Amino acid sequence: MEKTIDLRTSVTELPTSGVSWAAIAAGALAALALTLVLLWFGTGMGFSVVSPWSDSGVSATTFKIGTGLYLVVVAMISSAIGGHIAGRLRTPWYGIHSNETYFRDTAQG
Repeated sequence: MEKTIDLRTSVTELPTSGVSWAAIAAGALAALALTLVLLWFGTGMGFSVVSPWSDSGVSATTFKIGTGLYLVVVAMISSAIGGHIAGRLRTPWYGIHSNETYFRDTAQG
């Protein structure tokens, strides 16, 4: 009787960790830097639309809604860029399928 081995189900454990803390730190630092730059930009834009005199500039309600939306957009953009950088800087694993590499990069980010 001949014994067959299904190579698709065999798993090889790699000696390196799946988490690259240096890449995570770099992504977090990039997200922090981008957040600060965008907040400074938003502060400048906010100062340009308000006025100390009544009946000029935007209303308080418009300012609050605009500020809230801007902060949500800043958080989304900074998180996306930081996650992308963390995923791209992850230590590559060789000898695994490209779909697995893509999944691990995405999970890292």
